[in-house]
Amino acid sequence: MSNSSSSILIESFDGHHYSEDQLTTNPEIESNTNPYQQHHYHHGNFNPHHQHTPSCSHHNTIGSTNQPPYYPSVVTWNLNRYLRKLGLPVPHRYCTKMWFVKDCGGYVAAGFTWSLLFCGEAMVLMNCFASTITPLSYFYAGLSVLLALLAFFSHCQAMFTDPGAIPRGNATPENIAKLEFPEGKTILRCVKCDSIKPDRAHHCSTCKRCIKKMDHHCPWVNNCVGECNQKFFVLFTAYICSLCILGLILAISTLVTCATNAYEGCNYSLPITLLISIGLIMESLLFGLFTAIMCGTQMASICSDKTGIESLKREKRKRKSCKRSLNDVFGGKFSIRWFSPFHGSITGGSGGLSSSSSGIVLCDAV
Repeated sequence: MSNSSSSILIESFDGHHYSEDQLTTNPEIESNTNPYQQHHYHHGNFNPHHQHTPSCSHHNTIGSTNQPPYYPSVVTWNLNRYLRKLGLPVPHRYCTKMWFVKDCGGYVAAGFTWSLLFCGEAMVLMNCFASTITPLSYFYAGLSVLLALLAFFSHCQAMFTDPGAIPRGNATPENIAKLEFPEGKTILRCVKCDSIKPDRAHHCSTCKRCIKKMDHHCPWVNNCVGECNQKFFVLFTAYICSLCILGLILAISTLVTCATNAYEGCNYSLPITLLISIGLIMESLLFGLFTAIMCGTQMASICSDKTGIESLKREKRKRKSCKRSLNDVFGGKFSIRWFSPFHGSITGGSGGLSSSSSGIVLCDAV
């Protein structure tokens, strides 16, 4: 074996070979190749017959010189800078690095979600005090407010947390050399974002990034559901489903109570009572069933250690046990922290509002 330093040979699925120098000057290679390139490590010099000389710029093109410049669809910012400008104390135990996907459809869906949440909570509170007010009425009202707040913060965390994005442009010879792959090791590189593609990572066309353990891109949270924010998405769906169940019980109870007393014991007029009760029943049934299905699907995915994309592609790999997978996603052994939207997972970031004690993944701004 030669004593010369290790070098990199890039092989695309269509059989083309590229040298280390070409990786530096043109990380996207050619637009007609498969989005994921194979990198093979060999010792010694390269065969000159395998070298090409594409002239694509690394900084302003993707795939080929015929493609438009890259326009980032994700922005990240650090709130510490703004807090310092305002003269406010900077929290040390919380991560203030935020992630936000610039997508108009996501804006509408996320805003619609918040509107439904607040309107639904208002109808729940009205049903709590629709008939004779008792201490149980205040208990149900407090419980509904707690569930609504937990759902809101879980949604914010799912939306503003880096889902596990791979930094763009990290597939350089220097970065690959730092990883110290063994000779003959094959890795994948995504030519869409010029990133080393780890195992179980997939490219999101909306975020324009490769996401670790990407399950799907959800417009309701305007973000991908991936390794670092799956817990928050599960909590959001679980709390919404719980709130819908509570609202359904209260609405039916209000109708039964008022109808039994010929609406004489109701605190609202007949039209208003029917409006808030029937409206709450319809919203609770629709979104309760929807979130129950999503929550159940995510829990099944976690327990089987298989993402939605992996299930669709029927990818086979060694799986973790259900217990270990749950511990990784929810942040350790079973405890009250599992239900907290302010504590992240073991495997990834804790995002915008999370405690730094659970680990934070910092992603380069795009």
